[in-house]
Amino acid sequence: MRILLLLLVVAVTSFSQNVRYALIIGQNDGGSTVNKLKYAERDAQRMATVLRGLGEFSKENSTILLSPDSSEIDEHLQKIAGKIRDRGEQNRALFLLYYSGHADENSLLLSKTRFSLEKLQAAVSHFPSAFRIAIFDACQSGAVTAYKGGKRAEPFYLQNSGSLVKGQVIIASASANERALESETLKGSIFTFHLINGLNGSADISSDNQVTLNEVYQYAYRKTIETSALSTGEVQHPVYRFNITGQGEIVLANLGKSEAGVLIGGDCEGKFLVLSEDYLNVYADFFKERNREVFVSLHSGKYTIVNARGRDVGTYSFILKRKGVSHISSSMFIPNTITESRIKGRSNVDSDDISSEKHRKYTYSPGIGAGFFFLSKKGEELENDFNIKLTNDFFINERISMYANLVSLISNKSGGLNLGIDFMKSNGVSDLYLGTGLGAEYKFRTYSHFRDAFSPLLDIHAGFVSEIGKNSRLKVQIPFTLILKEETVFRLGVDLSVMWKGL
Repeated sequence: MRILLLLLVVAVTSFSQNVRYALIIGQNDGGSTVNKLKYAERDAQRMATVLRGLGEFSKENSTILLSPDSSEIDEHLQKIAGKIRDRGEQNRALFLLYYSGHADENSLLLSKTRFSLEKLQAAVSHFPSAFRIAIFDACQSGAVTAYKGGKRAEPFYLQNSGSLVKGQVIIASASANERALESETLKGSIFTFHLINGLNGSADISSDNQVTLNEVYQYAYRKTIETSALSTGEVQHPVYRFNITGQGEIVLANLGKSEAGVLIGGDCEGKFLVLSEDYLNVYADFFKERNREVFVSLHSGKYTIVNARGRDVGTYSFILKRKGVSHISSSMFIPNTITESRIKGRSNVDSDDISSEKHRKYTYSPGIGAGFFFLSKKGEELENDFNIKLTNDFFINERISMYANLVSLISNKSGGLNLGIDFMKSNGVSDLYLGTGLGAEYKFRTYSHFRDAFSPLLDIHAGFVSEIGKNSRLKVQIPFTLILKEETVFRLGVDLSVMWKGL
């Protein structure tokens, strides 16, 4: 058994050291019939970076094409094939083709031109290298696997016999009748995002500091299904076709080549996310058992690791230096309380939607409050007054509510009613709002005409609302009121109200 394992390691290692060539293509523009993509060319640039850094594809032998037409792709395919033949490397070369962009059931869509999928599949199959890998991240790209029986299926495993691994694997990010999804949150296509994270270490299931073709496909397959289902409800299934002879696996990323990274220790377990300091970028996403170490390749910078074990969540922030490795143990994580918004997993929505679930539980909120006003009359000094009020909020949606207030001023001996609308925005802690309305005020004095006791008013205000209990909220408001009559009066003050969650 030990001899067999030794031979397997030698086979894998020897092939990983053979010469490698890559053609990496990104095209945002699919022509006038489809919307322009945002991240396809960025996907290609990121793929080139990881392949050149960890995949041992030299810069000399890896070509990146951004916004090419069909003739440029054809030209570079022939150029790379000619280079392999001229060097006599046909029996030991590995060729990888990566494409991110638009496609339909017949062609890659390249601005005003097209490249036939059947022609491309034939070019890959007859490419003069011992092993060929073609990865297509595009809508309906699974059609390229259908020419010789591609299928939607669980991740493949290499189970072949022979002295050397030879053949080809064609991988598509979506089946022949599915869309490939881009994510604003991930700033890239879902499939390529997980493919790159897998190559950087998240897919290293065996913890041997090498990411194989099989490991990274398993990882990207499952994470693409998971992310697409949770974020959009539209499940995206990667597909493959392979024709391989020989024994062993193809190593696509050698993590030992990384200049810097983080090593998650064997005493750590659970779900791990490696994030940027501001939590906006995800660099690794994996589950780890105890007694297994995981290395993730990273550039120097500031990072935060989130570790979830059931309902226990811990975080650890650190600065990674150039050519350094941070060793992480379980004792380094600081416990955090899971908030309601994080439990619901609303990471891909705007911050003003974080509190929306609270608003949806009720549409009416009554309250009682008191405040302090400065009063200014024309030709007189500033005066002040206290007020008490009954207030009511009626929620139209998460961002808009209507209000109705009954207000009584103590010293001024008056009362009023005003109605209006508030516009709200959540900052994750409280609801900020800005509103305006109209109303009328009645003075409890003796007038020769009853109508003289009434005055119209205009109300403009701003403030915030915060939760203070399971069924109550504190509403803070800064109102500015104009009394529109012969003698113009304005009021500026501060209100505090306790609101209850009604129906």
